[in-house]
Amino acid sequence: MTEVYNAKKAAPRGQARAERIAKYGAMRFEEYATQWKAGQRDLGSASVGHPESLLSIHLLPLLGSRRMSTFDHKVVEAFILSMERNGVGLAAQANAFGKLKAILLDAPVGAVRRRSRLRDQAAAVRPRAGRGPLLRAAAGHTYGR
Repeated sequence: MTEVYNAKKAAPRGQARAERIAKYGAMRFEEYATQWKAGQRDLGSASVGHPESLLSIHLLPLLGSRRMSTFDHKVVEAFILSMERNGVGLAAQANAFGKLKAILLDAPVGAVRRRSRLRDQAAAVRPRAGRGPLLRAAAGHTYGR
């Protein structure tokens, strides 16, 4: 353990961050989501099936081959708009958005571009009839309350 500490201390400042960005930024979303899912502990059987369903039905078909470093708020907005075009219901959109947001915000800092904009994604998504309050609720925003 002391060797690891000394090696990190001796490394140039920022080298560990650069290594994380290189590793996770080049990783495909599908691969990262698989690792993320494996890291979710203490989930009941019903709780395990829900993320799996969202990943396989909504997230991976559209985003699975995308590299993690290419995600930003515009990519997420395009994903939501494509779900609208495909006739995905509002509840499924909110659930898929919430799961995508959880996965992306769990990625190491630097692996996802403009992480701060992802935290406030609901503000970047144009509200449509009835959709705005649902997406804001999924993101945990209260806007002026």
